[in-house]
Formats: sequence, structure tokens, C-alpha cells
Amino acid sequence: MIENAGIPEYTVVIVGAGIAGLKAAAELHSAGIEKCVVLEARSRPGGRLLQVESSVFPERRYDLGASWHHDTLTNELFAEELRLPEAERAGYVFDDGPATIVNPAGRRLDGDFELRLEALQRELEQYIENRYFESLEAKDMPFFEVVMSYLYERRGVLTDAQIQQLPGVVRFLEFWHAIDWKLLSGKLSEVENNGRNAFVLNYDKLLRRVESGVPREWIRLGTEVAKVERVKDTVHVTTADGARYVSKCAIITVPQSVLELSLKSEPLPGRIEFRPPLNDNITTAFERAHYASLGKIFFEFDRCTWSTQRSRIEIAAKVPDDLCMHVRNAQDLQQLLHIARAQTEVKLGEDCFDFPHEFENMAALAGIPTLIGFTQTPLTEHVERLSKQEIVDYFKPALKTALRALGCEEECLFDLDNTLPQDGSHPGPILKNIIFNPWSQDVYSRGAYTGSYVDDDQLPLVVALNNGQDSRIRFAGEHTVMEGSGCTYGAWESGRREAQYVLEYLRRFPVARPQDGKKQ
Repeated sequence: MIENAGIPEYTVVIVGAGIAGLKAAAELHSAGIEKCVVLEARSRPGGRLLQVESSVFPERRYDLGASWHHDTLTNELFAEELRLPEAERAGYVFDDGPATIVNPAGRRLDGDFELRLEALQRELEQYIENRYFESLEAKDMPFFEVVMSYLYERRGVLTDAQIQQLPGVVRFLEFWHAIDWKLLSGKLSEVENNGRNAFVLNYDKLLRRVESGVPREWIRLGTEVAKVERVKDTVHVTTADGARYVSKCAIITVPQSVLELSLKSEPLPGRIEFRPPLNDNITTAFERAHYASLGKIFFEFDRCTWSTQRSRIEIAAKVPDDLCMHVRNAQDLQQLLHIARAQTEVKLGEDCFDFPHEFENMAALAGIPTLIGFTQTPLTEHVERLSKQEIVDYFKPALKTALRALGCEEECLFDLDNTLPQDGSHPGPILKNIIFNPWSQDVYSRGAYTGSYVDDDQLPLVVALNNGQDSRIRFAGEHTVMEGSGCTYGAWESGRREAQYVLEYLRRFPVARPQDGKKQ
């Protein structure tokens, strides 16, 4: 422990230059704070907001991190954008139109009068709500088991075709929570959208706008923080290269996955040592909080030869051929679960249809002949370790099915090596490139956002982090909010919240007295 607290060189040190850290810094600067520094381990600001230029089609740019304004009825970041002159906003399009849904064989499932899967999905949602919200004592279970329970209990009023097709369709929830249905909490699986979702056409423009409110000299890139220490009435932030920043307050905005490393002694990249260690409320809350990995892969084609009438295509996961028979014949639910669990075991990378697929049609959204594919834990962690060619080989059957469902009648060719003639002689689309960012392998993100595993409860962690390590060491990020958890606007709101807290704290305790050992 450092005995001499020292005179604070900075009013506030912010760890992390993602949207939460930048918003906090911008608010502090706007309020007149002059001595602030933002320490960012990466060589760029933005955190999990990242836009890149295509290496094959330089005119195309893609957001590899966040892509949407969610909950637009209550999203204050979206509301702020709307108050700007149109030329200053990041462009967006609402993409909440109906998706085209097919099974792996290409059979159209949406709008099917006999299947009526939309009605069954709504009933399943009500079934879950009845199960968990009418009784606080109801035991949580994987979403997979909830679905099997529903099929078993309702088998008398379901057709064979409905039993066979529904399990593959309901798994699209995995793309909201970024985790597989056998990991996903049944209790927390319900998705509530507070308004429509708007696909952002240029998130980088929004990021740069927020960043413009922060003095350039405040941001220190390539500066990894190794230790945060409370020393009397100051906070000492030490970087990996040994530099020390002494401040009155600190706001820690690293992702939940990185913050969790502080609970372990292993010196992993990105880990921050807290002295004293993270308090008991935070430590205990981590026991019921997890992180998930939503992967995004941009499949770039030379041109669009498919329909632009739908912005989203979904392919249901493969369902065992005899599932209906087992549902009908099961003597009890446990027997069905035992059989279904074994039948749906998967080997990562073997069959792409073991998982559901969702593709965003950028030709419909932005006039760009690109499909965005999504993956979930544990598939994301597997895929993000593969080469581009291995990813294409894995997704090839799904891509072909998606293009056929979008009305593409010509054969799709795959040409990552650029060996095919460029004379336009092939009438169908040619895949020329894929782009992705391995967020699950990035040591400063280690995933995408907060996930809901069985028996999780994010609220205790949110409350603990809102209360801070103490009065001077605070936390911000999407994992510190309930409304907007996992979203850009949630992180942005949290940065504003912590800036307001620090400003009020400094108003109440304006003068640091290093010689006074009393902690404030």
C-alpha cells in the first residue's frame, strides 16, 4: 500500500475509450472539468464500436461491432441523434419487417397457414411467462428444456408438423442473447423491445460525434491499465508500463468480461488489479452474471442477383427426424429430455445446420451486395478461430439456402482467391471476400455483451457496480444498466450517469486533503 497519497494530478481518470468512457469524458469536459485523462489499451478509440473498409471493395464500409439503435421509443442516444440536423446524424433504416424463414431443406415456414408457427411462438412466450412470472419459486432451466416441456405438455393440441418444425424456429432467440439454447436461461429468454429497431448505416459517424466532445489530448491510446488503487483520498491508476496517474476519482469502463479477470490472480492481458480487491458485493454478484459472444460475418458478393424485398432471412436449425415420434411416445418429460438432449448434441464445425442462421440483407438495407451472418456462443468462439476459407466452407450450405430463399435462381460461386474471370460472364453472385472481427479472441473484449445463462441474475451486479468500488472508484458500461444492457445506448447512458455522479461528488468534496486519512 502506498503511504503517501500525493497531490492529484488529474480530477478524473477514465479507463477505456469506448462509448461509455467517451460519453463520460465529454460530459465532464462540458461541465468545465479541465484535468481528465482517458486511458485506452487499444490503438484506437471506440471499444466494441468498430468500422472497417473492405479490402476488396474499398467503397464499402462495415460496422463490425454494434449495428443497431435498439428500443427506439426510450433510447436517449437515438433521440439525441434525431435532434441533430439530418446531415449530422448517422443514417439509419428501420428493419423490423417480417423475415423470410426457411428450414435447412429450403421449405418456407413463415406465413404457412397449416403450420401457424407465429401463433405457436406467441403461445410459447406466454407459456414461459406463466411458468416464471406467476411463481417466484419456479426453477430455472435451459431454454431447450422449456421448449421440450412445452411440446410435451401441449402435444395433444399440436400437429406432427408443428412439433417437428417449431424447435428449429424458436432458436432464433439465440441471436438476441448470443448463446445457444442449451445454455440460455429459460426464465430470462423473453425479449421485450421498447420500440422498433433501427439499423445504423454509419455508426462511426455517431462515435466520432461523441468523441469530438473530448479534448484530443485527454485520450491516451495504447495505454493498458494494470492497477487501480485507492490511496487515502486519491485514486492511483498504474499502467502496464509503470506510469502512474493520481486522481480524485476514476471511472472504469472495461467490459464485464475483462472486469471479471480482476477476481482471479492469473496475470492475463487486460486484467486490472484492484487494491483493495473488488468489494464483496461486486465479487458475489459475478457468481450469477455471464458474458456472451455474438459473432458477425460480412459475406461480400460482387453484385446482387437476389431479392431486396426482405431485409432478413432466417434458417431454422436442424431438428431430429424422429423428434415428433419421441414427443408423442414419451412416458414422462424426463424421458423426452434424455432422448432429445442426446439427439441434439453437436460437434462444432461439423454441420452448419446444427445451429440456426440469420442473415441481414444489406442489399435491401443499404444497396450493398453483402449478407451479414450472425453466430452465438459456443459457435462464435469456434468460428472466430478459423481462417476465411474455413469459415466459407462451413457456411456454404447456409449461404446457398439463404440466397435461394431470397429468390436467387443462379448458382453462387465462391472466389476468395480471385481466380475467376472478372468479365461478368457468370450470371449469379460471386462471393469475393468475408470480413469479421474476432471479438471473442480479443483480449480487451473477450466476447460481445452480457448474456443470460441458467440461474443468472444480472440485477445484483448492476446494483453493485452502480454503487461503485467506493465513492471515488466508479464503473460504467453496458453491463452496469438493466435498460439498455448489451446495447450502445445503455453504455452511453452509463457514461453520462457516472459523469453526473462525479460532478456531484466533486461539488460536495471540492478540495482534496492528502494529509487527512479519512476516506470520502
